[in-house]
Amino acid sequence: MDNSTSNQSPNRAPSAHLNANLNQSDEERFNFARSLHFKGEFDQAKRIYLDLQKVQSWPQLSELLGILHLQCERYQEAIEHFKICDEKDYSNADLLFNYGKCYSALGGMEKALELYERALILDPQHSNSIYNLANLYKSIDDFKRARDYFQKDLQLHPKVDTCCALGEIYERDKKLPEALELYYQGLALEPDNPLPKLRISIALQKKNTSAPIIDFSEFNIIFKFCREVLEEFPENAICYALIGDMYLLLGNINESMSHMRKSIALDASFATSHTALGCQLLMTGQFEEGFEEFYWHSQVTEYDTGTVARSVAGSTKNEWSGEVYAGMQLLVTSEQGIGDQILHFHCLPGLIAKGVRLVISVNYKLVPLFVRSFPSVEVYPDCYPIPDAVEEQVDFQTSVLGLTQFIVRTMDDIIGVPSYLQACKEKTAQFAARYVQYDHCLKVGISWSSNSTSTGTAKTIPLDWWHDLLAIEGVQFVSLQYGGVGVEVEQVNTQYGTNLIIDREINITEDQDGFSAMLKNLDLVITISNATAHLCGALGVNTWVVLSPAPLWHWFYGLDHSLWYPSVSLIRRAPHDHWKDVLNRIGVVLPLLASNKSSGIDLFDGVPEHFTPKKV
Repeated sequence: MDNSTSNQSPNRAPSAHLNANLNQSDEERFNFARSLHFKGEFDQAKRIYLDLQKVQSWPQLSELLGILHLQCERYQEAIEHFKICDEKDYSNADLLFNYGKCYSALGGMEKALELYERALILDPQHSNSIYNLANLYKSIDDFKRARDYFQKDLQLHPKVDTCCALGEIYERDKKLPEALELYYQGLALEPDNPLPKLRISIALQKKNTSAPIIDFSEFNIIFKFCREVLEEFPENAICYALIGDMYLLLGNINESMSHMRKSIALDASFATSHTALGCQLLMTGQFEEGFEEFYWHSQVTEYDTGTVARSVAGSTKNEWSGEVYAGMQLLVTSEQGIGDQILHFHCLPGLIAKGVRLVISVNYKLVPLFVRSFPSVEVYPDCYPIPDAVEEQVDFQTSVLGLTQFIVRTMDDIIGVPSYLQACKEKTAQFAARYVQYDHCLKVGISWSSNSTSTGTAKTIPLDWWHDLLAIEGVQFVSLQYGGVGVEVEQVNTQYGTNLIIDREINITEDQDGFSAMLKNLDLVITISNATAHLCGALGVNTWVVLSPAPLWHWFYGLDHSLWYPSVSLIRRAPHDHWKDVLNRIGVVLPLLASNKSSGIDLFDGVPEHFTPKKV
């Protein structure tokens, strides 16, 4: 927010009204006080202002005292002086602006907004009030009003700060081209200013992280701007984090971690770098330090924290620290999304085998599935408190992520269980009866989109790009995409003559138990990294998970098979690849499976090893 005082200088000429009411000595003292004020000798200026107030009631003295206190960050004292002016109906846009700044500094946002608005009534082009109004509305998440005021300020007085602030709002709304245009406008105004260089670099990093193919010319811009900023500000932690992000997209994870560590060394409270380093450490199997860093994710506003059910569960028991003994009763509360819960509850079979009594909370959609799969476990929906009678029996509590943290110390500790979730046999048979008409084909389910606010765009592959796959003979494709995709599917089928079907007898989004039965009737699932991938893996369904160059940590670094799920193969997009290149690779292999299905032999006979599920 603008830290300047008003456009009014304490050294401006006194008004005619003042001259008429001061004798020569008072006028000289007044001018002398203003000159002291202007030079920053506030204590002497204040004494003279106060002495003059004893003999003069002119409100300009109160205004100047208010400005002086504002400059000294004594906001409450400043307010008292500005209030005197206001009560005497003496006001101008500068005074109201300064008055508003005091309230803003003390957290009185509503009063500050009122005063800035009043300043604009007196002077509709008062730039400082417009700019501060924009920032105030931005701070209370009223982005529409903030955008309107920033645009007005930009029209009146183009400046770098306004370009960048307005660009951030467009960036928040996923309008990166508009944001970049504003950042470049700011750079044109001040070519040496580091702020637009940083904003351009951040926007280009986001763009390339979520783009279907990396633009290496934009990588060069990021590296260039970050180096220029670091030459002037060698302790800029953001630049090192941005360079680290770029190295990760390029596949150089060691260089990425090195830059994240430099970023943290410069700013130990920078949660984004801690979280990124944590993910990379976990991705390379360095679990102890990785989890320590990863837990900073709760302070990253753009990270999907999902449902953290501990407060809902209401347990007061001690934190679990990894001890395991027969008869111990452990409460495990859900965390993050459905896919994360499925993944981290992979530890349940091992704990049950060691005699641990478990009480867990999961997303309500998963309750029937977990009750069936783990009959000895007490399962509760994560949106309700744990019953008091159950709480009394609990020895320790942890979150589902805590299970993995304490049980998985090295990659060798990950024991891939072929199918630790069990679909309903009756529902599975019902789907089998409906899908018998496709038994002569290879039945393949596909999921192409993610609604994750932080990583969804980076993982999503538009359905339109799948059309060559969907046209492969001998394959019946089934949509596994949650959400309303009927129009999208119909458009692709009409345009390309494909036959991707939607099973309208099941609500995939809500009915995870029925969805599990549906998945068990498919020969293969091809999906991006989303909840469907984890559900398939936990059910033991043959699955190809298509990954971006910088995937989530639990897929690890450089592996072509999942350690958690033996039935899951990982199809990675290389840094130089487009998503279409990945789909083309799949398109070469998929006809082999269709041919094997038609011939009645093992589906993966003759299929390249990295497309073939592990034998357990």
